[in-house]
Amino acid sequence: MRIASVGRLSVISFADRALRHLSVLDVVRLGHRSPTAYENAFRTTPTTPAQAA
Repeated sequence: MRIASVGRLSVISFADRALRHLSVLDVVRLGHRSPTAYENAFRTTPTTPAQAA
């Protein structure tokens, strides 16, 4: 079993070398993660244009 990732995209695959066969088991796209309250406490820039005004 192998996992390859690029950015927010991950592919989980299985390679059967004896049969020279590659099976893709799953493709996962990680979504946007909301910042935690701890991360927001140390944010120095506004998160929305309304907060900048």
